[in-house]
Amino acid sequence: MVGNDVFDDLPAGKIGIETFLITNHMLNRYNQDYKADKLGTYEEFYQYITSLESIE
Repeated sequence: MVGNDVFDDLPAGKIGIETFLITNHMLNRYNQDYKADKLGTYEEFYQYITSLESIE
């Protein structure tokens, strides 16, 4: 799950989905503590996904 909203996106991690929290314009409207598998800017996310091995 990729997103910038702590409340809406990170609960996916509780059911085993890997999470990447985008820090540009991050939303944390309830001031929650949070833990994402990966964390970074849009550019860092792009670098991450382009470094992944192909599944072809």
